[in-house]
Amino acid sequence: MAVDADPQPSVLETPPPRFTPTEVETIAADLLGVTGTATDLGSERDQTFLVDGNGRGVVVKISNVRESSAVLDLESDAILHIARTDPALPVAHPQPIAEAADNPYRTTVAGPDGAHFVRVFERLQGRNAHGAELDDGALFAYGRIHARLKLALR
Repeated sequence: MAVDADPQPSVLETPPPRFTPTEVETIAADLLGVTGTATDLGSERDQTFLVDGNGRGVVVKISNVRESSAVLDLESDAILHIARTDPALPVAHPQPIAEAADNPYRTTVAGPDGAHFVRVFERLQGRNAHGAELDDGALFAYGRIHARLKLALR
């Protein structure tokens, strides 16, 4: 007997969302009252933007249309656990969304491909760097933070 394949592609096979920076600026203004310029930070299967303005910046993550709410909730729960275990660890905390229904850290927005989960995180200051740019001190600091993160998730 043949087994039918799942007609729905997985989150890894589904193209990422296709929101424009202008649309993300509107989403940030509507969800948190944060107005500013949205800059695409790049992402593999979702969209991640820095929205910088009003004296503060936030990171807006728009999930792939096939992403599971359980996976997103696990990510938020893990970050909140880290924050309780090691409050000084530099992790971007999820920000509550006033109009969120069943979870205070995510809501949905309609996109061209269907409903997408949206989450908002605090902005951490820093910059992207490639491995070759990092000196020994930076690599040691990275290792120390990584070790603390593993302990906090233990």
